[in-house]
Amino acid sequence: MDVNKTTEILTTKFEHWYESIISMLPNLALALVIFIAFWIGAKIVQKYTGKALKKSDFNVNLNNLITSALRITIIGLGLVFALGVLKLDKTVMSFLAGLGVAGIAIGFAFQDLASNFISGIMIAVRSPFKIGDVIMIGSTLGTVMDIKLRDTVIKNFDGQIIIVPNKDFMSKEITNYAANGERKVKITVGVGYQDDLNKAKRVIREAIENQDYILKEPEMLVFCDNFGASSMDIQVHFWIKYPGGDIIAAKDDAIIRIKKELDENGFDIPFPIRTLSLPDSLTQSLAK
Repeated sequence: MDVNKTTEILTTKFEHWYESIISMLPNLALALVIFIAFWIGAKIVQKYTGKALKKSDFNVNLNNLITSALRITIIGLGLVFALGVLKLDKTVMSFLAGLGVAGIAIGFAFQDLASNFISGIMIAVRSPFKIGDVIMIGSTLGTVMDIKLRDTVIKNFDGQIIIVPNKDFMSKEITNYAANGERKVKITVGVGYQDDLNKAKRVIREAIENQDYILKEPEMLVFCDNFGASSMDIQVHFWIKYPGGDIIAAKDDAIIRIKKELDENGFDIPFPIRTLSLPDSLTQSLAK
């Protein structure tokens, strides 16, 4: 008897659920159509807003931030309308209100996430660097590949991908090698103490000053720098376009040209020389 009664209750429940689902199908279909429409609309708005902002003075980071915020807002509105059709909007709002109290405690647990997010917004607004720039932060040196709201992706010169939390950019020193559009290349050249230093500087300058990779401004510098252990050291400083120029290729070519011109003009690049003083007793023993 109890089994039959239980079966009857379950059957009634399933029938009620089935009827509710059938009656909700039109609203469910409409809610799905509304959400999809808002989703597609968000992508269209993001696309055309991004194109419009590219034509203005907005930087790339701020452009990405604005378009992403618009897309999320539109999708959120679509979700609210869809829930309204299903008559679940009040339930969801009550649930979110309850989460607001718990959010304070959760905020402490996710303070690093919030810090990175806010720092990402600051990077987008201030734009201390952009995608494609070569920067150094801490011990990390490389090319900026992507700037996200929580972190920045850097590819170092060994080809490794490094993820840097955005909050680090607010607390550490950043060197942006691409900010001025140029970068200095430094070369040290040693000539003999007996050589004519003015002639050596002239030969070095003439060897490379007309190369296409060297910028005319700032002007190339060639100057005596130090009394070395076995040579007079001459510093060569020149600037190349950066990013765009290859600092390794420029330095390699300049060294080869300088060495060739110095050889042709009779300059010998000295080798380190060491003088050993031996006791007379040891010298006599070695002479036997």
